[in-house]
Amino acid sequence: MRVPQPPFEGTVGEPRMPLVIRPLMTGQAIFDHSIAMQNCLAHSRTHLRPISKGQAAAYEVRWGGTTDLPETRCTAFLRRTKSGAWQLTEIAGVRNAQPPDWLTQKVWNWVMECSPTARGDLGKLPTPSERAVLEPDQLWIPF
Repeated sequence: MRVPQPPFEGTVGEPRMPLVIRPLMTGQAIFDHSIAMQNCLAHSRTHLRPISKGQAAAYEVRWGGTTDLPETRCTAFLRRTKSGAWQLTEIAGVRNAQPPDWLTQKVWNWVMECSPTARGDLGKLPTPSERAVLEPDQLWIPF
């Protein structure tokens, strides 16, 4: 499967405890990640078709992994809106478990910071007051 260049990638947070958000750049990477996370990402046309057309992107999200903090892993799925902005549409842990709310909020904010907005000022980063603060029941979007 052809995987177009992802819309953005990066690390969020403190250097000593970064939140790593890594795009899944090949069909094999998507398959391996899907097997490790035990989700349907690599087996669903709903996910693979838009990825291959550049209308969606899949990301591996990792946080922690130190001696005193266990590693948290998630899968994030982004879709491009008609206006060209990117939107977090799905995020889930291993076996589609609900990730911690704070982690979902960080990924949500990262997408909002990196993505062009739907307004006329495409490419301008939203101010902190423009960023959505979601209620916990709005944050979990399972695969």
